[in-house]
Amino acid sequence: MALQPVMTQAMRVLRGRAEGLDLEKLVPVARTLLEREPRTFTELRASLQEEFPHVNERALGYAVRTQLPLVMVPTSDRWAFRSVADFTLAETWLDAPIADGAAPEALVLRYLAAFGPATAADVQTWSGLTGIGGVLKALRPRLRVFRDERGRDLFDLPAAPRPHEDVVAPPRFLPEFDNLVLPHAGARRRAPGARGHQDPPGTRHLPGGRVGGWHLGGEADPRCGQAAAGTVPGAAPPRRGRARRGGRGAAPLRGGGRRHPPRRGGGAPMSGVDGVADDAVVVPPGEGEVVPRRFGERTVVKAAEAQTRGAYAVRENSVPAGFGGVPFHLHREAEEAFYVVEGELTVFTEGRTLAAPTGAFVLIPRGTVHAIANRGAVPVRWLTLISPAWVSGWIQAESVDPDNRAVIYRRYGLEIVGPPPP
Repeated sequence: MALQPVMTQAMRVLRGRAEGLDLEKLVPVARTLLEREPRTFTELRASLQEEFPHVNERALGYAVRTQLPLVMVPTSDRWAFRSVADFTLAETWLDAPIADGAAPEALVLRYLAAFGPATAADVQTWSGLTGIGGVLKALRPRLRVFRDERGRDLFDLPAAPRPHEDVVAPPRFLPEFDNLVLPHAGARRRAPGARGHQDPPGTRHLPGGRVGGWHLGGEADPRCGQAAAGTVPGAAPPRRGRARRGGRGAAPLRGGGRRHPPRRGGGAPMSGVDGVADDAVVVPPGEGEVVPRRFGERTVVKAAEAQTRGAYAVRENSVPAGFGGVPFHLHREAEEAFYVVEGELTVFTEGRTLAAPTGAFVLIPRGTVHAIANRGAVPVRWLTLISPAWVSGWIQAESVDPDNRAVIYRRYGLEIVGPPPP
């Protein structure tokens, strides 16, 4: 339970919905219910609501997720998560007790076994824990310490394999959340000078850097994969490079990409709209720039900065039934609005849950903390309008450089303030 401080901190997103929530009473009741049998969270929330009728139902479920170690019970489903899954206690599934208040030292050592050599910032990025510098200081006598080109300490296990710099890392097809990009701070594992195209979240890497992208395609069979070939503009041919674990033997990837927001009035043309529009333009159904997203949405840019002289951007979004939602966030530089075309969108703000059915219009003033989800049994489709248009560029930037999200969000005035709504 070394990560419990991070999970407890996540409870802050509940804000006003946590009124009346007593964790000391809730957790034992939830534990008893899950010990009896695995349950979906819909079933669990309903049972908890009977015990705590004056507490927000979603807050009850969210508290259980963050306060009890759980396991999603495996099924015979393939290649995807079930939309409705059963959960049970981790200790029940493992048939072993879960220690309370475990010290972070063991977690850090496990991290280094997989991803070292690494800096304190790397460990903190991966774990979300604070005070990692002190933990590594205590562990230092047991570790091998190196220095990187910027003079930072790199920690590793003494007997861990460290491939020679002449070892060639093989070409790799990496998924969006691959361990090569998740466990390290910043983008220092990207190839020097790499500037990705509008590739899908899955990327192809050679020892010299990113050379293309891939994604799952085909609605009839999601196992059908499509690969997008390409080379990084200005990148050198594949070359030998120092191999590091991430898992073991991955090529080093170092920073690159645009360091500032696009200038107003700039931007690339997209399918259906070519450059600034001086007359009426029709973007046919299904056309526009499709942008891969990491939370399961489908996003199609219908009008971007280049077509509106920077005034606004328009996106068409759709999510499946039961879509859990995007993290709570705010836009410091933009006004945002939604128009629901099909289904019912659930909009969360600080302490409020708003239903937006078909035909509803939702205005999100700049600086407003909000999140969205689909709590219904049918898909939801809506239009997003954001002004000024340049702020909307974070979506394309994130799809190109998903391992550098923190920098991208700051660049475009997007601040993540909490996990998805409960």
